Amino acid sequence: MTLDASKPSGPQSASYVAGLTGLRGFAAMNVVLVHVSVLTPHAWLGLHGFGPIALFVLSGYLLIKPWSKAAVTGRALPSLRSFAIRRVLRIFPAYLVCLVLVAMLIPTSQPHGSAQWLRALTLTTIYSGDYGPPALFHTWSLCVEFAWYVFAPIMGGLVVLAVRSSRHGPARGLTALAVCALVTPVFLLWEERGLDAAQSSAHFWLPAWLAAFALGAMVCHVETMHQAGRTSAAVKLLVGLASKPVVLPILAVVLLYVVQSPTLGGGYNFEPTTATQDNTRYFANIGLALVLLVSIIFSPRPSIIARVFATRPMEALGRWSYGIYLANLPLVHVMSSHFPSSTPGEFIVRVGAITAASIGLGAAAYALIERPAMDLSRRLT
Repeated sequence: MTLDASKPSGPQSASYVAGLTGLRGFAAMNVVLVHVSVLTPHAWLGLHGFGPIALFVLSGYLLIKPWSKAAVTGRALPSLRSFAIRRVLRIFPAYLVCLVLVAMLIPTSQPHGSAQWLRALTLTTIYSGDYGPPALFHTWSLCVEFAWYVFAPIMGGLVVLAVRSSRHGPARGLTALAVCALVTPVFLLWEERGLDAAQSSAHFWLPAWLAAFALGAMVCHVETMHQAGRTSAAVKLLVGLASKPVVLPILAVVLLYVVQSPTLGGGYNFEPTTATQDNTRYFANIGLALVLLVSIIFSPRPSIIARVFATRPMEALGRWSYGIYLANLPLVHVMSSHFPSSTPGEFIVRVGAITAASIGLGAAAYALIERPAMDLSRRLT
């Protein structure tokens, strides 16, 4: 995902963009920590489920922005051709390199047969019930992200239609986004009651995650309204919360507790959980991502949270986050036999080695693959 080129004016703009980038880095590092530790006695390490959800919330916030601006300010609608070129060149080059390298270096994780290769190459693995090679299991989230790329213009069009066809102004766009967000609880209820979870891959489909994208998009739309001088209850609420220095950090701590609570959110090590625990952790993670996002965007001056995420190390991790995300699980598979975790010392070495290798490969992927692909997309659009 790329950060939108538009940014607020004034002294906060630099920390604003850096903070969003740092939030991506924080999400990616949580994915690494969870994958490194999940099959060890220290499976509590990292925020379980937070990484992909936070990236989905950020993607919803970033990608809906052109349509939100068109709805609120009357700008022309964004070009679908440009949107498609940028999205394809953002997600596929680094992913395809990762896929080929994993197939070459980890024989047990090669896609088998033409059908599995086709699904892997087109990011449609989640629709088959076959989750693909174990070292690439984490790419289910890329399949969801790619499906979001297809749906984002539809959601954006709904926002524009809702605003332009209503006498109630831009706030009606929030209604359209709220309807999209409600798809997820309805879908999860249908899946829980109508499908055998052990046989269905439906919990990886876009409707199961649409609330994260839609709620991130709602934050973007409120921000667009605020920048355009349009007031509404949602604008007043988010601006008011962000103006109180302690409210959002306290709320973040509460949600953090819920996310990591084995009682409320379930265990860490693939232990059986109830639907209530799954949904509690899921929506608490969305809430935590939204709190961090709102704190970065709406604080009248850089908040504590924004300052942490805007530090140079966090911003660097954010730039490299996609490569870090792609590299970490293959590295876990390759390096696990060399770095056991039976003792605390061995576990620390394991975490350090895989984390350092993930960051190094993420930096290399950004410099050698992602940045040239993004430059190409800009030239083409």
